[in-house]
Amino acid sequence: MCSSDLGDPRFAERNCAGYLTLPGGSRPYFYHLPTVSAEMLLADEEHRDVVALRDLSDIERAWESAPTTTCVPLMIAVGEQDFAYHWDNERDFAAAQRSYYPLAQSIETFVAPGTGHNLNLHGRGPAATQAMLDWVLRIGG
Repeated sequence: MCSSDLGDPRFAERNCAGYLTLPGGSRPYFYHLPTVSAEMLLADEEHRDVVALRDLSDIERAWESAPTTTCVPLMIAVGEQDFAYHWDNERDFAAAQRSYYPLAQSIETFVAPGTGHNLNLHGRGPAATQAMLDWVLRIGG
């Protein structure tokens, strides 16, 4: 559904056919609220935009082929409170990723404590950012 169909005046002038967005006020879903500032939630909401359905279908195709085509080093970072994180500990998470990407040269995982889906926008975002930068330096980036 297009934002203008939801009554969002920011998108009213756009031709939204073929585009989606989340309804206003849904940004908290991507955060662990105890570790994100009200200012960050507001800024994220103010910068919310639309995404083309075509782009989403491209992501889905890439996701489906990734396990059979990924043969480079991987780092997979996730927030401990992310809606997509369903493991009891990082060890189990890492094992699941290794089984999902059997051709990867190497896989490192990082579970950012006390964060949701938007890792770098939480108050603890610097730890996630540092883990990613350290990984890039380790693999020779």
